[in-house]
Amino acid sequence: MKTTDIKKKQIADQLIESMKTAGTGFMLPWVKSGMPTNLGRLGTKNPYYYGINNLILWREKNYSNYKSNVWGTFKQIQDKGGMVNKGEHGVDVILWKPFEVTDTYKRNTATNKKGDSYQKTAFYIRFFKVFNMDQTTLKDKYAPNQNVEGAKSKVDVETYVKNTKAKIEHGGDKCYYVPSKDFIKMVEKSEFKSTGDSNATQNYYSTLLHELTHWTGHKSRCDRDMQGYFGDDSYAFEELVAEIGAAVQCCILGITSSPKKESAQYLNSWIKRIENDPDALFKASARASSAVKFIEGLQEQKVKVKKSA
Repeated sequence: MKTTDIKKKQIADQLIESMKTAGTGFMLPWVKSGMPTNLGRLGTKNPYYYGINNLILWREKNYSNYKSNVWGTFKQIQDKGGMVNKGEHGVDVILWKPFEVTDTYKRNTATNKKGDSYQKTAFYIRFFKVFNMDQTTLKDKYAPNQNVEGAKSKVDVETYVKNTKAKIEHGGDKCYYVPSKDFIKMVEKSEFKSTGDSNATQNYYSTLLHELTHWTGHKSRCDRDMQGYFGDDSYAFEELVAEIGAAVQCCILGITSSPKKESAQYLNSWIKRIENDPDALFKASARASSAVKFIEGLQEQKVKVKKSA
């Protein structure tokens, strides 16, 4: 196996172990900690780690019982005037860099001939080490804040969704997204009920963000495979993308005070598939991150301009 494949399998195995050990509590660190934050991007509009790095750092923080949620490379820590404590070891995170490559069609299709060339996106993958601030002399400077960074009120969540201009219809008894007509169907907010782990408001918004993640998969947005049927692999994969995307957005927006048991159960249902194909979790996390970043890119930055006297 290539070094990259070995590292990816190691990461997948660690996450699977956590899923099996924690069960429905697997997502608890996600909600309690907020999003893992990049030391080098503190103070910017995009300070978080995304994709599989989210899962890696959430797991590591919980496993090592770190208090801080800020992570940095050796150089970033030095640039901030700190040092890594003697004997500490970093955790591998992944840098994905997209680039265009030329490929050829392997068979005839309705619109293309076998052997015709086309451009596709590939990814360069590099691993590098990061350290939690608890492992450094910057521990006190970056002590955890009890308020989740970037947490927003429910009113702000409504604005967040409204800024996407997604077409949302309320009514009926099911929630879903229809790619062919490009709209989201939601049960009326008043019809949502509390569950053992979440109140009705939390259940409504987490469901809405799940469907909003599906909405990003339209060909005019992130262009994911949305043609799957219930029960097949492509449908299940898209559901995994939407569940991770919703969990990340709930974390960023401060919607949940405790994880939804249903979300953890759904992710845990993928254990066998991830064991057989570690790339599944990497790909789903990457697509979920692209979805969240797409939605974040639609947010309006309203700046108040003071009138001069």
